[in-house]
This record gives sequence, C-alpha cells and structure tokens, in this order.
Amino acid sequence: MHEYNIMGLYLPPLMICALQAAALYLALRLALPRVDVHVWHPPLFKTALYVVLLALVVVAHEWYARMG
Repeated sequence: MHEYNIMGLYLPPLMICALQAAALYLALRLALPRVDVHVWHPPLFKTALYVVLLALVVVAHEWYARMG
C-alpha cells in the first residue's frame, strides 16, 4: 500500500482505512437499535465491532491492491 496525497498532505493507508471503518461503524450503530440487538457489555461490543470492521477494511484494501 502507498501513501495517499490529498492536497499536498500525505496520509498513511491505515488512516484512510480507519476513516472508512469509522463510516461503516457509524452506519451500523444507527442500524443496530432498529434490529433490537442486546449485548452484555455495550462499550466492549462497540470497540470490538470497530476493530473487526477496521480489519475487514484493511484486508479489502490489500486484496484490491493485489487485484488491480
């Protein structure tokens, strides 16, 4: 993976992945109450959800970089 140049500001790939994972996380946070999901420890669930989403985004970026 390479650095991303946004108007002269170089951003590491992990930051881009973290922002994409945060967008997915916020979308799921809005959708989960409508599905009526109850968890034992909400802060732990929210943290684990973000970490899993970040891992999926990083793997997707690596897969996409190798394919294209």
